[in-house]
Amino acid sequence: SIALGSVSNFLSKRGFSGQTWILGFGGCCFAAIPFSVLSHRPTADNQFWGPSLVLLYVLQGLGRSVYEGTNRAVFAETFPGPLAAAGFANCMMQASLAFFTSFLLQSFLPLESAARVLSIAVIV
Repeated sequence: SIALGSVSNFLSKRGFSGQTWILGFGGCCFAAIPFSVLSHRPTADNQFWGPSLVLLYVLQGLGRSVYEGTNRAVFAETFPGPLAAAGFANCMMQASLAFFTSFLLQSFLPLESAARVLSIAVIV
């Protein structure tokens, strides 16, 4: 979160302002997690990623900080004043629907297909 704030400050001084790139960065962090697992499966040969496993936690933390901070700020700006309750309900509904779809796909699709479909869904 502090690192992302520092990067944001650095880029804003160079003309990159707005929240769009931050939201895109958070989405890329979340997308990198399943792509990492698909491209380089953890096995005994690679010691189940060993110390490299920390990278997944860093990506999750960066993505989550964008979701909890910037994403909610965008919803607050989009739905000001009396519309705030409806806006945040919309935010919660979107997250819940995404979780439901993810769990549904994981239970009905084979592992390889589910991983690819969910990876693409993260990007979209």
